[in-house]
Amino acid sequence: ANTLDDYEEGTWTPVLQTASGTTTCSPAPTGHYVKVGKQVTVHLNIVNATIGSSHNGYIGGLPFTNTGGHRANGPISGYYAFTSAQNITGIIDQNQNYVIFVRNEVNSTWTVVGITSGSNRYVHFTATYNVS
Repeated sequence: ANTLDDYEEGTWTPVLQTASGTTTCSPAPTGHYVKVGKQVTVHLNIVNATIGSSHNGYIGGLPFTNTGGHRANGPISGYYAFTSAQNITGIIDQNQNYVIFVRNEVNSTWTVVGITSGSNRYVHFTATYNVS
């Protein structure tokens, strides 16, 4: 009855997913979350990292699946890792537990943005979504 009493915070392990599995990231990315009732806010930080191989911009391992009935969009507050540098946002689709980084061009559809391999890579992302 008192959903605000349902408070939890913790860490999660971001996983950089590729078409053939996962890739390395050193130092390991960090993730934090806060859950209040049915609302979850997640934070992702990749800081000064070396990414093992290029891949589409999928990062898995979210602590909760987005079951709240709608897509969640989240801002990227800083980045240096993507194959494109324009209009990038992170989305968490309904019934998914991963972030997809996409770009939107004028009068076009969302396009998944790749994360490039190399050193000195940064991504800072925050999103809020609901669970049922």
